[in-house]
Amino acid sequence: MKKIILLICLLFLAGCSNIETSGEEVDELEIFVSSYNKAAKTLEENSNLLINQLNPSNFQEIERTKDGYGFKRILDNSISDETTTMFTLEVFYDNDKNIIGYQVYSVGNLKKIINDGTTEYSTPGIASSYAIADVLFDDVKQFSDHFLNIMNSEEEEFYYEENGYKVSMTFKADIGAIAIKFMKTE
Repeated sequence: MKKIILLICLLFLAGCSNIETSGEEVDELEIFVSSYNKAAKTLEENSNLLINQLNPSNFQEIERTKDGYGFKRILDNSISDETTTMFTLEVFYDNDKNIIGYQVYSVGNLKKIINDGTTEYSTPGIASSYAIADVLFDDVKQFSDHFLNIMNSEEEEFYYEENGYKVSMTFKADIGAIAIKFMKTE
């Protein structure tokens, strides 16, 4: 599993770049989706991993968050491979429906236990996290370094800030769960 994670990290460090807008006024979510799909396609081509492209016709309706402070929308919740039991990619909005962040949440296949008794992490969950980092950051190296550090530590949570986003990483090895949230700080 660590080899897959390392492969994903190396591919993103080597091959992806942020999308540039040509001065046109374009919806922020459209830009995100286009950039995400380019990053996912590059990773898929270089690694033979199956990563779903985001398709606006599959997006769920915007709904109020459970805490009542803003809105969320599920962009993808499909399961694309045998490493995944649950997968969700969401966008978060403030009360005025301006985008304030993104989150990937995934649970590994609970039938795939690895040597130390933990569950194998969801490959699409990891890959989607890197695709989001590629869209939001000029270089995914800092994200990758933090991601690898927490994956190789006893810590379950880690936070840092980069490029106007607070990134929170939460891992639960016993169920192979990953929750990575990218929230705007400004």
